[in-house]
Amino acid sequence: MEHFPDMLPWYASAFPFCKPADLFDPQFFLLIGSVQPVLQRSVQSELSRVFSWNKTPNIKSVIEQLFIIIRVYEDKYKPHLLPSIYHIYNFLSENHNRGSEVTLLETEKWIWSGSGFEPSCNMILKTTDSDISLKPYLFSLPPEIRIPKLLQFFKRMNCVICQDTDLLLRVLQMIQYKYEGRYQNERESKSDLHLCMKILNSLKECDDIDERVLIPVYTNTSGKVILKLANECNYCNDDWLKGAAEDDGDEIYYVHPDISHDTAVKLGVPSLTDKLLQDTEGIEEWGQNEPLTTRINKLIQDYKDGLSVPKEIVQNADDAGATKVSFMYDERENEQFRTKLLDSNMAHCQGPALWAYNDATFTQKDLKNITKLSGATKEDDSSKIGKFGLGFCSVYNLTEVPSFVSGNQIVIFDPHTTYLGSALKNKNQPGIKIDTRKNHHVLKRMSSQFEPYNGVFGCNLNAGKGNLSFDGTLFRFPLRTEQQANAPSKISDKVYNRKEMKELIEIFVKACGNLLLFTQNVNEIEFYHLQADRTDPTEAALLYSLYREFKNTIEKPFGKKELYRKKYNSVTRYV
Repeated sequence: MEHFPDMLPWYASAFPFCKPADLFDPQFFLLIGSVQPVLQRSVQSELSRVFSWNKTPNIKSVIEQLFIIIRVYEDKYKPHLLPSIYHIYNFLSENHNRGSEVTLLETEKWIWSGSGFEPSCNMILKTTDSDISLKPYLFSLPPEIRIPKLLQFFKRMNCVICQDTDLLLRVLQMIQYKYEGRYQNERESKSDLHLCMKILNSLKECDDIDERVLIPVYTNTSGKVILKLANECNYCNDDWLKGAAEDDGDEIYYVHPDISHDTAVKLGVPSLTDKLLQDTEGIEEWGQNEPLTTRINKLIQDYKDGLSVPKEIVQNADDAGATKVSFMYDERENEQFRTKLLDSNMAHCQGPALWAYNDATFTQKDLKNITKLSGATKEDDSSKIGKFGLGFCSVYNLTEVPSFVSGNQIVIFDPHTTYLGSALKNKNQPGIKIDTRKNHHVLKRMSSQFEPYNGVFGCNLNAGKGNLSFDGTLFRFPLRTEQQANAPSKISDKVYNRKEMKELIEIFVKACGNLLLFTQNVNEIEFYHLQADRTDPTEAALLYSLYREFKNTIEKPFGKKELYRKKYNSVTRYV
């Protein structure tokens, strides 16, 4: 038959003759020429009608013809086979409602992709210039068969409408499945990794990152691409953390070196710091209508005098039921403790500090109040200024990053959210709360962060040296440096150096006696000084102490005997 592709077999019958009713008109040779007897030359239309040679072929026969084409197809045959392919698709689009045979195609590779054949689910009907080439996993419908009628038919046959997030995630899953067994191929693995990178670069621009996203991870096995869910792998945000994490024997999947930290963050991959701090809690932000730093800046305008900080600390301790309050001006620079931190930016907070200790341990309610400060800081609600409310904000006159230890809890505040940096799971939570009972590994791996606490008023945060629970409450206020003030600080530009601290201590000493007159529980206040060249906090020098004692006396007012309890202040000063 002229124009019938030479590479296709012509229908061959076991007999030289066949029934007239079995023959088909030559107009159908491209549809069934290999599977049904077709007249090899045209005949009169009347004769064709009488013998029913012009009857429409059944769908099953046409599909069989398509499968024969698929078996013999090679790129070099494209010009010869494409007309047959087109005619078959056109026929199926017009007759697919005639029977159920078309369902035979659902699991077959039957749609021409330009270089071969693919199942419906691997063909994309509509493309844009920004689409990623997803070959060899998914294919765009070639322009030769991208006509409206066929597009509608292919859509009904469950082809993919367009490239979207779900489709990109599906390709990642296909790549993951490919390498789950022992399959290895150097050339294909490079190509697959390159495709993964293009997909991830597209996904990271989405507003909502799907939790199903798969990330290539590092492997020392060549010829393989290993993919893990984003929350199952980590990126190394600091080289020293890698060694610390591996020392613990944890199985860690590091993102592939070709994935940048920025991409990893956008795709929801946790850092090694996040892994270490997975059992810590965030601290709820104050207010919703303005930045926390702006709110604090406004609040501390009422606490500018040097007395406000120690005064509020004593008052809070008294409210908590403490009987003793101790302060210490610590001039140590702690240069040796500026690595292995919660974040590298915390190095700015390891220098000189003011410490404040009291012998009352925070209750759960106290912890909740001091770590959930929203209600207590609303400018229009002065009735809510209770314990750990506005008064605690006075410490921001001195510091950018206050912290404290109480019982089994370590709390660090960071209103700028820049010093704790990668340690913050959510930038709307300006601080973290660490339970020492659950986070021994944090204290061990990030030991330098907590080293300044060790030995201060009996505190121990060394995971290898016994009990980590602190009987009392210990605040640390790293003094604001000139560098921090000029960063600039959005809280205050007030720098606290040695001169400023000396003035603060002198003001406090003068007013300290009056403070004890109004406390209900605090009976003793001390002030210590630890010089810069000292390494042991127990070597701190006592500058000033004040205590209050009660004596019972019997007097006879109005001629009657009554028992009175009187307050007496006794002051001891040290130079």
